[in-house]
Amino acid sequence: MKRSRYLELISYAEDPYQGFLKYKGCLEEKPVSDRRYSDLCAALFDLGYVLYTGKGFLEEEFLSLAHERISENLEKTGKTPELVYCDEDRRTVVNRDRKEPFFKPDFSPDTLRGFFYIGGALLIKRSNEKSFQNQLGESDYLRLAGSILRSFINNRATFNSIHICRVLFHSEDETDYRYPEGVHPTLPTSPEGREKKKVRAVILSKNNKELLLDCLDSFINNSDMEMEYVVVDNGSEEIIRAEIKSELDKRNICYLYSPMEFIYSALCNLGAGAEGEDYTHLLLLNDDIILPEGKKGFPSELVAQSDLPHVGAVGVKLKYPDREGFENRIQHVGITLLKNGPSHKLCTYDDSVVYERGRNRGIWNVMAVTGACMLIRRDRFEEVGGFDERLHVSYTDVDLCMDLQKKGYYNIVLNDIFLIHYESLTRGSDGADEKKAGRLIRERKIFYEKHPELLETGDRYYNPNLTKLRLDYTADYPLPWEEEVMAEEIGIDNLHIKEGVKKLDGSIDRSDRLVPVFEEDEECVRLEGWCLIHGRDMLGYEPAVAAKTSDGYRVFEARRKIRKDLGEVFPGDKNVLLSGFVCRIRTGQLPAGENVSYHPALLKNGLLGTNLYVLDKS
Repeated sequence: MKRSRYLELISYAEDPYQGFLKYKGCLEEKPVSDRRYSDLCAALFDLGYVLYTGKGFLEEEFLSLAHERISENLEKTGKTPELVYCDEDRRTVVNRDRKEPFFKPDFSPDTLRGFFYIGGALLIKRSNEKSFQNQLGESDYLRLAGSILRSFINNRATFNSIHICRVLFHSEDETDYRYPEGVHPTLPTSPEGREKKKVRAVILSKNNKELLLDCLDSFINNSDMEMEYVVVDNGSEEIIRAEIKSELDKRNICYLYSPMEFIYSALCNLGAGAEGEDYTHLLLLNDDIILPEGKKGFPSELVAQSDLPHVGAVGVKLKYPDREGFENRIQHVGITLLKNGPSHKLCTYDDSVVYERGRNRGIWNVMAVTGACMLIRRDRFEEVGGFDERLHVSYTDVDLCMDLQKKGYYNIVLNDIFLIHYESLTRGSDGADEKKAGRLIRERKIFYEKHPELLETGDRYYNPNLTKLRLDYTADYPLPWEEEVMAEEIGIDNLHIKEGVKKLDGSIDRSDRLVPVFEEDEECVRLEGWCLIHGRDMLGYEPAVAAKTSDGYRVFEARRKIRKDLGEVFPGDKNVLLSGFVCRIRTGQLPAGENVSYHPALLKNGLLGTNLYVLDKS
């Protein structure tokens, strides 16, 4: 049975969308009643709608669901929504295979400025069209987008749309829904001239003179607008403080020295309220951010976007600094709500690849942007009361963006502008020690109590059919190694331990202590790695982890994880892709207060019992 299960797993992982269809059970084509179809069309036409569809197959359920939700909206608000659309995929003509699912966000006006993400099937309020159903072609994308955006801008307070999160349209053509080259729908811009825009950049820093000066000089030398800089220092050592002040005085930069615990929200509010020029826009920067030479549009493009009447916070793409084997890697293209909380989608992914309809290109609406580089109009920052100082470090930027969203603003990320981010170089990870882990739990509780709708309805810019676990945009089905199953301990008395075995190879690549996200979660240690015996067929071995304590080994089951990289590194080994593993061990299963070392291991059933092969290099 185990051989069959893992062979099926390989096939499942290679074609995730087909796996999704089998797992979730999508709609099949059904005979359509001509009478019912015509009745729905007539009812929707009477409500003032016209239907546009591309070349393909529209399921009748789109019309019935649309009519149902439009009627509910009319009863509740006395108005009908301006727009209704659904998710889609592509169906091949030859064998009718379904592929390339497009799971869309809820209404996103700025994403619509970038491309016609509404896609191949939509109901829109009727203007001059006299027929109900119309063929949607490339020439219609720009016209319809312009009509939708004008309606949104002119009636922003009452504008409503319906997004049916179901795959109900199946295109026969491959299309990216792009506008004609070099042309995009336009929105009204601020009548104020550029000379009236004053940007204050607030940078928090402590004991990092060289890092801070590199950051400042990169912006002073490469920005396309003059900015006022305010550095907020929460307690640098006396000698370093004097050196920082001397360098900042040379650059005519305001230096606020306020010794205190690192409370990001309070320090940012302090910088925003500092005396100085009467600025119009606030730019928040980490001191580990660098503006590369020759990059155009910073911060002028962010300022122009933030001046649109509907825009809240504006962010940009952030990349990691290049290093060997890790070039051109994404750190931030917007923040999305996943199972474990707000997360950086595509983090560590190669930016030379275009993901999910250009998700790392152009302009996109997102739930939040990172405070490592965030620009916001001063009046909108003050409208929401600045940062909530109950949150010290975690969730601060996301909370501010959610406050803006509740006021009716849309947060955006501009992926055509990028900065370099060294990421938490000065502060470290929030889960790095007991104190930070405790703070993370406390602040998570405050955040979700303040924004309970996130637990109920999720992230409006992230389709519920998409993965809640991974950082890509695949469909929402957990692969076996992603399921948060705690490891069972295996009795050591029943195992024949084999150490020092020749050709045994592997490593623990990652070891993380995971604090509970919600009350039902358990604290655990998550281990990820690989283990194999060169020259053996790995299909016949089960992965395990041996935890070494003062009393000897404690052995725990692990779950296989497909590792395609091992196939490239060890091409001569059989079924080497099955050598990866993930293991989650409850912290309560291990001795308290004792240093425990973890070692990759393999289990093999034999005639005389089960052998345990442990890779212990200590």
